[in-house]
Amino acid sequence: MVFVSSLIVRSKPIIRWIHIQNSSASSILIGPAVKVLLLRYNLNLDNIKKRSGPKNNLIKSDVLNYISDTKLSPIPSQQKNQLKETFEPIKLNQYSKQNIYLSKQRQQFFEIPINDSKKEIIEQFNKKINIPHSYSSISINTSNIKQLCNQLNSYIDLSIECFIIYACAQALKSLPQINVYWNVNNNLQKTSNINISLFSQNKTSIIFNNADLLNIESISKLLNDKGLENKQNLNTFRLIN
Repeated sequence: MVFVSSLIVRSKPIIRWIHIQNSSASSILIGPAVKVLLLRYNLNLDNIKKRSGPKNNLIKSDVLNYISDTKLSPIPSQQKNQLKETFEPIKLNQYSKQNIYLSKQRQQFFEIPINDSKKEIIEQFNKKINIPHSYSSISINTSNIKQLCNQLNSYIDLSIECFIIYACAQALKSLPQINVYWNVNNNLQKTSNINISLFSQNKTSIIFNNADLLNIESISKLLNDKGLENKQNLNTFRLIN
């Protein structure tokens, strides 16, 4: 999905750094609230020893306790005046204005209908942009999965996507702390439903409701019904909780 703005403003990039790159704690997961506090107080992760999150991960209360114990103060924010830039508007003569008007008259617009499934996908994308979030990445070796798919192809059509969807659903089930959403009161609220959306590069989408209750065979059947398995090479696709 690409978002295009009618006005593009270029300004000098602002670089803010968390001391994690060369830290022994570089492999831990931290949430957006923790990142904000680390930036605001210019903290080093190695200095915070007490961690009460799952798998010894750092959570917001750990950072707040460290700040309170050490009596730290936030670092001064950068001056907003440094970000101000002036832009001279483009002056159009009468001939240019007339050409633009005629060009708009010749344009034709066609509305493309959007089904309910795509509407839900778009809403999920908007929520992902507006709600605070963070990213984590990992590299995996899928050789064994590919070999298993080839062995079972005579019985059932399987693909790597089936295993990834199944793994994501089981991960959300094992860690309900991350299966949350922002309610109307701007508070995090846990949900018992595990729904996963797949959005492929060919703009085909499918939603797996209660994905944690589906086995790999059921996931494969749903992908086949949408024509997403083995018929197309999904080099790029997105999974959305």
